Amino acid sequence: MRGSISITCAVLSALLLTACGSNNSKEQANQNNGGNPSGSTISAAYQGIWVASGYADVLEVTHNSVNYYKYSSDYCVLQASFDGITTAELNRSVSLNEDETALRWIAGYGTDTFGAPARELSKESALPASCQSGVLTESSSLSNQELFALYNQIMQEYYVDFDRVDVDWPQLAYNLSLPVTNDINTLYEAIYSSYVALQDGHNSMTAADGTLIKVLGKQNHTMDLIEEYALDNSLSYPLQANELSA
Repeated sequence: MRGSISITCAVLSALLLTACGSNNSKEQANQNNGGNPSGSTISAAYQGIWVASGYADVLEVTHNSVNYYKYSSDYCVLQASFDGITTAELNRSVSLNEDETALRWIAGYGTDTFGAPARELSKESALPASCQSGVLTESSSLSNQELFALYNQIMQEYYVDFDRVDVDWPQLAYNLSLPVTNDINTLYEAIYSSYVALQDGHNSMTAADGTLIKVLGKQNHTMDLIEEYALDNSLSYPLQANELSA
């Protein structure tokens, strides 16, 4: 069994806080953006390769199209592709700084003048090495072992600080990779176990089949009530599956 790249997109989006999109045709882009006149273009100042290395974001902008990638050292995933885009439409998501050397990613951060600090993409002369060949798309197929290797690399390169949570990630990832087989549940279990070790509620993964993998770093109020109920009724805590459904 080989996993869909949709799982990869979900992993990337979960770790790097961006929506996972599929490729979009010109017709789809026009429907989403209100339609574009034939032959419309993006200003030359916006054209080129723009990279936010800390967020693994890459925008490849041509005279009328935008490719959006997420990348690590060895992997690159085409998250979305839009044709027939105008400068005005591009400006809904990014804005060019005064010296035209960087784009500010304002989408999801408020507006260009109000909101949380936006991430910045610097202009580069070329795509990251992993995006120059073998780019993964929504139709790509990876084995569960390959998907876990991708997940491992994303975590190694982009997780905030393993020392802070006292986790030896390379050793943990190696140990968790060993039981991963062609059974998709073994991949889910490996990722879940890594979240348990990190105890960081910021991490989550939604797989292509809708499976949500998430571990709450701190006990919330609902869990406090469940614990109180368990103690008052002489039950073990955490409750077992049969106790939850009883």
